[in-house]
Amino acid sequence: MNKKRMFTPEEATEFVPFLETELLFLRQQKKSISEKFYRLQIIKSHVDHTGGSDYAEQEIFELECQLEFLHLEYELHMNSIELRGIQIKDIQLGLADFPALVDDVEVLLCWKTGEKIVSHYHGVEEGYLGRRKLC
Repeated sequence: MNKKRMFTPEEATEFVPFLETELLFLRQQKKSISEKFYRLQIIKSHVDHTGGSDYAEQEIFELECQLEFLHLEYELHMNSIELRGIQIKDIQLGLADFPALVDDVEVLLCWKTGEKIVSHYHGVEEGYLGRRKLC
């Protein structure tokens, strides 16, 4: 059984550049997925109303393949983050948590995109609204 990794604020801060890069990638992937899915729905709706053509069927096939690839890439990047013990809470806002101990109590160190260091935490059952500054 794997033991949960606990981070110090300094260890968590070392991951900030990695997280900035990964979250930017994940936001771009979500945007691409959304755009391609929207395009796919339009084409499928058109085919449903007017009948299919070889061109429409080929475009549907290509979009479905692209979407599958984008989803796989997205999952690989999310897994890469999670395997390091980091918890992504919100991709758009850029929120990430790191399990830690503060005064022998399990908490989550909390980081938000734009912050240069990990300097806040909240209880395991709290969320971003329960953020407190580390002493």
